[in-house]
Amino acid sequence: MKHVTLDLNFGRRMLQEHAVWFVLLILLAVAALVSGAFYVPIEILELVRRPTWFKWVILTVNVLIVLYIAWFLMDSHRRKKEEGPPKVAS
Repeated sequence: MKHVTLDLNFGRRMLQEHAVWFVLLILLAVAALVSGAFYVPIEILELVRRPTWFKWVILTVNVLIVLYIAWFLMDSHRRKKEEGPPKVAS
């Protein structure tokens, strides 16, 4: 009986650690989205002042990265919403 209890505690700990890492991943993605989006207006201003092909490339790459991170956050939110609340084994 004691062995089964240890296994359940191990599973519960692993689930909690997974949840912490998932929250950390979302927070890092939000920070990356905000910091990447912060530079877009600055890059546009610099492009208006002196347009070069290098500035176009930097702006394009930055916008693509921001869009990808936004898509990742929306998709993870949608998946979490579809899954519903976590099921607890009793």
